[in-house]
Amino acid sequence: MLVWTASDELRKRSGKQRLLASFRNVPGEEVGSVFSGGSGIGLRGVLTGRRGTLVAEALKLGGRLKPGIWIRRAGRRIRPLLAMLSVGILMATLGVSLTGYVGGLIADSHRERMQHDTMSRLSELRARLESELRQAVSLAQGVASFAALSESLTPREFRGFAEQMAALDPHVVRVTLAPDRTVRFVYPLYGNLSQLGHDHHADEREREAVMRARRTRSAVVFGPEHDAAGNRTMIALAPVMRPVSDGSARETLVVRGVAAVTIDLDALLLSAGLTETDPAYRFALQEQGRTGGVGQVLFGDAALFASDAVRLPVMLTAGRWNLAGTSRAEACCADTEGTVARVIGYGVTLLLVTLAVLAIHFQMRARDMAVHDPLTGLPNRRLLESRLRRLAARPGPRRRGFEVFFIDLNGFKPVNDTHGHAAGDMILCAIGERLRDHTRHSDTVARVGGDEFVVVVPCRGEGDTRPMITARLHSALAEPFEVEGSLVHVRASVGSARFPDDTVSVGELLELADRRMYAEKLAAA
Repeated sequence: MLVWTASDELRKRSGKQRLLASFRNVPGEEVGSVFSGGSGIGLRGVLTGRRGTLVAEALKLGGRLKPGIWIRRAGRRIRPLLAMLSVGILMATLGVSLTGYVGGLIADSHRERMQHDTMSRLSELRARLESELRQAVSLAQGVASFAALSESLTPREFRGFAEQMAALDPHVVRVTLAPDRTVRFVYPLYGNLSQLGHDHHADEREREAVMRARRTRSAVVFGPEHDAAGNRTMIALAPVMRPVSDGSARETLVVRGVAAVTIDLDALLLSAGLTETDPAYRFALQEQGRTGGVGQVLFGDAALFASDAVRLPVMLTAGRWNLAGTSRAEACCADTEGTVARVIGYGVTLLLVTLAVLAIHFQMRARDMAVHDPLTGLPNRRLLESRLRRLAARPGPRRRGFEVFFIDLNGFKPVNDTHGHAAGDMILCAIGERLRDHTRHSDTVARVGGDEFVVVVPCRGEGDTRPMITARLHSALAEPFEVEGSLVHVRASVGSARFPDDTVSVGELLELADRRMYAEKLAAA
C-alpha cells in the first residue's frame, strides 16, 4: 500500500499546480493510477520500483488534501477490457441466433400492434352493425305496439304511423303488418303492391322466423333475403300482442299478428363502414349456420375466415354473424422489418447490440412514461394507486399503515392567466421538487391532476403524524416562486386520511382525503 511521507509539498510549476510527493511502495508493485481519497485533490501519474517519486497534475476541486491514497493494479484495469472482449466474442458467436430472435420479436410486435388496431376497428364496425340492427328491431316493435292498440286499424292510420317510423331509418325499404299470417298493410305502396296478401308461411325460413317470434314473444331478425329487384334485405319481425280477458279479473297477452320492417342490407353495411375500398383493412362478414356451421358470406372474401384474421361475433336477436378483418400492411411490413433487422444483425454485430440496448431503453422509458407525469416527472394516478394497494396488502408486522395527503393549489388559475401557461408549468415543476425535498425517500409524491398532488407517507410508529406533516407541506409551499423577475405566491389546501384507521379501501381513502382538502379550501375561503 502507498502512504504519504513527511516531505509532501505542493508546488506551482508552469502555471499549473503540481504535487511532489515521496512514497513507500510495496516491492515489485507497478502503479497504474494514483488518486487522493479526500475531497480536495485528484491525482494522475505513474510510479514504478520499490521506492520512487511521483510527479502528477493536481486538479483542485476545493477543500484540502487529505492523506490517504488508493491504487489500482494494472491487472484490475485490464479486467473491464477482458470483460468487454468476452462479451464481444459472445455476441459475435450468438449474433446469428440473436438477430433471428430480435427480428422475430420485431415482426411479432408489429403483428400484435396491427392486430390490436384491427381489433379496435372491428369493434367499431360491430357496434355500428348491432346498432343499425337494433334500430330496425325497435321500429318493428313500435309498429307492433301501435297495431296492438287499435282493434280496427285503417290503411290511412297505418300509413301515417309507418311513414313516421320509416323516416327514422334511411335503410328501411318497407313496413308491413300481418294481422294473422297474411300481409294486409304495407308502406310504401309504390313498388310494394306485390307484398299485399303475402303469406309469411310460404317460405320455410320466413315461417320459422315468424314462429320463433310468436313462440318467444320477442322480435327476431332474419335474412338476408332477396326482394323482387334483386336487392339483399334483412327483415325484423315483432309479434303483435293484444290483451284478452278470460272471463276473470286477469288478462292474458295473445299474439294477433306480426309486424315486419325490411331494411336494405347493402346500404346498412356501407353505412356501418364495411367497404371494399378501405385503404387500411380488409373485411369479411359471414352468416353462422343454424347448427353452428358456416353460413353464406354476406360481405368480403371468405378466405379471411380460413386465415389468422381477427374475428368478432355480431350478435343478432336470433343467431349471429362472424366479422373478420386484417390489416393490409400487416404481412408486408412485418416481413420487411424482420428482413431489415436480420440484415443489420448479420452484417454488423456491434450495431445489433446497440439496437438491443436502445430497444430496452425505449421500452423502459415507455413504461416509465406510462406511470409518470410528463411535466413534473412525478408518479401519476396509476402508479400512485398501485403503490397504495401494495402498501395496503403488506402482511403482518410490516402493515403499520400509511397516511395520504391530498394537496390542491389555491388560486393557481390566475397565475396562468397573468404569467402564461409556461410559467404555470414551471411553478408546477418547482412544487413537485419542493414536495420531494420535504419528504423522505420512502414517501411517494404524485401528481394526479392539473394542480392536484398526493403525498403518501408510510407510518413508522403508532402516533398520528398528520398534523406535523400537514404543517410541513404548508410551509414548503408557502415560500414564493420567482417567475420572470417577480415573486408569485401560491397557497395550498391539504386534506389527509390514514390507513387503516379511517378506511381500509384505497379508493375511499383518496376520496376521504379529497373531501377533507375541499373542506379546508372552503374554510380558508
